[in-house]
Amino acid sequence: MTPRTRCSVIAPILLLLSSCITTRTTSTRPDATSLPSYEQLVARYNRNVEQISRLWSFAVVELTWREDGRSRFEQGEGQLAVVLPDRMSLTVGKLGHDVLRAGCNQTQYWLFDMRGSENTLHLGHHASVPRSVGGASSLPIRPRDLIRLLGVVRIDAPVGDTSPIVERFKGDYLIEPPGCNCRMVLDPKTARPVRIDLLDERGYSRVTARHERYGHLKTEGVSPGRWPFVATLITMTDARKRGRINLALSDTVGDSDAINPRWFDPALLAKALKPDVVVDMDQRPVAPPAASSDVEEMSTE
Repeated sequence: MTPRTRCSVIAPILLLLSSCITTRTTSTRPDATSLPSYEQLVARYNRNVEQISRLWSFAVVELTWREDGRSRFEQGEGQLAVVLPDRMSLTVGKLGHDVLRAGCNQTQYWLFDMRGSENTLHLGHHASVPRSVGGASSLPIRPRDLIRLLGVVRIDAPVGDTSPIVERFKGDYLIEPPGCNCRMVLDPKTARPVRIDLLDERGYSRVTARHERYGHLKTEGVSPGRWPFVATLITMTDARKRGRINLALSDTVGDSDAINPRWFDPALLAKALKPDVVVDMDQRPVAPPAASSDVEEMSTE
């Protein structure tokens, strides 16, 4: 696999979107009496996600991108793990071996690319502006954004006396929760996400996630009748349609025993995976992660 091909495949998983969208979602505004209030709709949405604090699932990941004017495709199987509000781990493997491992914690995000002869770690900080790497022009989406795109994050009540509006969009309800930099399209019957858009600073969509095939999240400490629902098929596309990620989930559980805290520590992961190269994604210098001195070996399982 050539360096050019490696960079082209990295773009859909870590650099899914390289620029802002050129169009805005349009909606209609019928008489307000025909729509629920923002508070009513958000309360219904929150009732479904309030039991979610973590999520683990088997995942089938499909990557589609364009290279040299041609459409490329790659598929792998792995695991998705999320601990709200800010920890995520996603692995993509073939023949029982991980070839990609992306994740984030409270301060950092990373991608281990182990597909070729050279194991490369891309490492960055949330607080730093990302720089261009491997032909990608920017990083408007990072692994932390995937948590929001899953549709499992609670919406906070608005601050102030003015309530956000609810609009009609193709038979569904559309809202823009304050402070989230996102637009959500909710099913009128269930208040579950049909679509979530991440927005740029102008309010234009930069990535769209479409949600299908809802199923129960088996949650420890919660009776089966109150298990929350999560989308098990999520399709994420960038504004210019240059890349797509299909995420198909199965056996989703909210069990803490299924999630290893070490998955969210890039220093421990680096000690186990031994990258040959560390690519600094920050505009300021960042030292390679140093594992704790009291940890000798670890497993990524």
